[in-house]
Amino acid sequence: MDSRKEIKIGAYEIGEIAKTVIDPNSSRAFGIYAFSGDHPGVHLAKSVEEQVFLDTYGNTSDQLNTEYYPYLDRSIFLCVINHSLSLPVASMRIILPSESGTGSKSLDDISAHWGIEPVALKIRQGEKMPLNNFWDIATLSVHRQFQGRAAPGLIAISLYRAYVTASQSCGVDWTIAILDDRLFRFGNWQFGGTWSRFEDLEPKAYLGSEASHPVWCQLSKWQQRLWAYKPDLHESIFSPGGPSPTVEELSIDSFRKQFFSIQKHYPAEGEVINLRELEKDRNSNVEGEKKIARSF
Repeated sequence: MDSRKEIKIGAYEIGEIAKTVIDPNSSRAFGIYAFSGDHPGVHLAKSVEEQVFLDTYGNTSDQLNTEYYPYLDRSIFLCVINHSLSLPVASMRIILPSESGTGSKSLDDISAHWGIEPVALKIRQGEKMPLNNFWDIATLSVHRQFQGRAAPGLIAISLYRAYVTASQSCGVDWTIAILDDRLFRFGNWQFGGTWSRFEDLEPKAYLGSEASHPVWCQLSKWQQRLWAYKPDLHESIFSPGGPSPTVEELSIDSFRKQFFSIQKHYPAEGEVINLRELEKDRNSNVEGEKKIARSF
């Protein structure tokens, strides 16, 4: 059976799939796992995605499948699973563009809905978007029970941490997405200005959202902002140790195997962006880095 096809499965099947992927050696309440497009675990991530998008934007599973199935062969899902309940509670759908920048859902939709070709995208002061070193966060879904209100929830922090760790291990420093206006503003407030809008692109209605923004993030610059302005959040996302002993971290070896099976490209030593190496330099020039961070 081809797990990439749209298959209607119920809560029992979701629980049974979860039991097959949960780390039996983990004593933590939650775990983060990575699944590529042909893995049965994709159904776990999609079950959360479908529920959140139906509740929030009215998107049906058939609509989501129509939109995202063409990109499934270049997708990796991050999924947070409640170990005791064998239940997925959050997911992130990452699309890996080719080295030329093609095969990105967000770029394709920016071209189709905003009328701007990728080569013309500008990020800041006329600077062009680098099309050979980015990933596309196509969807981000957290069950409403685990969504933070005044502060970012543990599950969302854990997803971002897993994404940062995975991307830097694969030599990627840039991320793009298309975000609903409320998520863009609320998320930036919670997470210290993660996202920036592309220049000259106004918000538009998009996939059930009344107003959405094409956005970008340079992870290394976001790290500097968090360190300067939200040190506790910086510690949770970028520093060794993890956000909480409650969450089993993503296996980077597992993620890299799936990444390289899709990209068929191994980064050279100099391409790997070890964002956490900046920790070693920080104590020697604290005020200097704060000044740098404030410039972004």
